[in-house]
Amino acid sequence: MNTDHYLGVPNRTWNRILRVWPEYREQGSWVVSAHNAPAHKSKIVRDFLARRSITVLKHPSYSLPVTSTFPPFILKTSLRTFDYYLFRSLQNNLNGKKFVSFEDLKNHISAFFDDKSNHIHILY
Repeated sequence: MNTDHYLGVPNRTWNRILRVWPEYREQGSWVVSAHNAPAHKSKIVRDFLARRSITVLKHPSYSLPVTSTFPPFILKTSLRTFDYYLFRSLQNNLNGKKFVSFEDLKNHISAFFDDKSNHIHILY
């Protein structure tokens, strides 16, 4: 993925969201997660985010150790396992679904995480 392609995604997303939900025009109310990929940290992308007052949340290193309160088999892995499981599961849950409003989407995602919370505690 190059910078031009990477920059096209937030441009299209930004324009679509502002067209559908004009209440989200307020600058400074956006936060994005960024990795250390060259396309993510290029000057063009940084300028785009700065012009729109979008806060960049640095992506944590996947080498962070998991605390000893977790089961031993988890200690051999990293936080990446948890991220992958949780967000892949959310993606699968959202596939094919259409939402009438942003509020419907928020409610659906909240219900998804509420339902997962017991399962996640059992796994981890």
